[in-house]
Amino acid sequence: MRSVEGKFKKEMEGVLDALQVDVDQESILAEFYKIDGTPTFILFRKAEQLWR
Repeated sequence: MRSVEGKFKKEMEGVLDALQVDVDQESILAEFYKIDGTPTFILFRKAEQLWR
């Protein structure tokens, strides 16, 4: 079974760029965006958060 992240990335291929961040290695980024659990999906347009 594919992961949620993999399925999302496959379905959105060519529509948007999907990035994956290791919140254990990027704890400052995780804290900044208040990521409490994974997976967390956040959509941005021109550096503005549109959806979470």
